Amino acid sequence: MSRLIGHKVGEEVCKVLGLDPANIAKVAILFHAHDVARIEITRFIESTELEGIKEVLEKYEITKVKDE
Repeated sequence: MSRLIGHKVGEEVCKVLGLDPANIAKVAILFHAHDVARIEITRFIESTELEGIKEVLEKYEITKVKDE
């Protein structure tokens, strides 16, 4: 029996989803009892996306949680 190599499986999952594996930091395949199966993709942010992300973050105010 051979072992699965994570990066090989991750590359194949990316190809099936139409994602460039070179831009992906992590692929997590999650199976939890009584829940739907999920694939979580963590990818690197491109410099061209920075302005759009900045616009979204400017809509929110981050504040400290008050001590209880």
